[in-house]
Amino acid sequence: MRRGTTKEKTTKLLKEFRAKVPEMTIRTTLIVGYPGETEEDFQTLKDWVKEMRFERLGCFTYSHEENTHAYNLEDDVPEEVKMKRANEIMEIQSQISWELNEAKIGQEFKVVIDRKEGNYFVGRTEFDSPDVDNEVLIDASKTYLKTGEFTKVKVIEAEDFDLYGLVVD
Repeated sequence: MRRGTTKEKTTKLLKEFRAKVPEMTIRTTLIVGYPGETEEDFQTLKDWVKEMRFERLGCFTYSHEENTHAYNLEDDVPEEVKMKRANEIMEIQSQISWELNEAKIGQEFKVVIDRKEGNYFVGRTEFDSPDVDNEVLIDASKTYLKTGEFTKVKVIEAEDFDLYGLVVD
C-alpha cells in the first residue's frame, strides 16, 4: 500500500517502543483484501497480529475508491473473502484484548466519565480513545458520577473489549 516500510522495520520499531515504555498502549488499524492480497499474505498478517499483541486494533476491508493509487489496481479479492478475513483478524484481537484486560483485574486506573448508559456510567482510561476503544463500566446504582470528571476506578471484571470497575474512595 505504498507505506514506505517493511514488516521487519515496523516490528523492530514496535519492539523498541515497548522496551523503552513497557506500559505503552499501541493502537493500529489494518486493511484486509487489498488488491493482490493472497492467502499467504493474509496468513503472514494473522501471524504478525498474534506476535505483536496490539493493545488496540481495528480492521477494515479494502474499498475501491476513486482518486487513490490503488484505484488503478484490479479489486480482485471478493467481498466475502474480505469480510471473512476482517472477522478472523478481529477474532484474534478479541482473544488478545481479553487476555490483556484480564491482567488488569485488581488494578486501579484514572477514568474519565463519558456518559451514563442504562445502569452504568461509561468511562475510559488514559489509554483509550472515545468511541473506538475499551470502555470502563461502573454500576450506576452504587455511585453517582459526573460526565466529564475523572475518578479512580478499580477493575473487578474484564471482557474482551470492556472492563467493569468500582470507584475507589
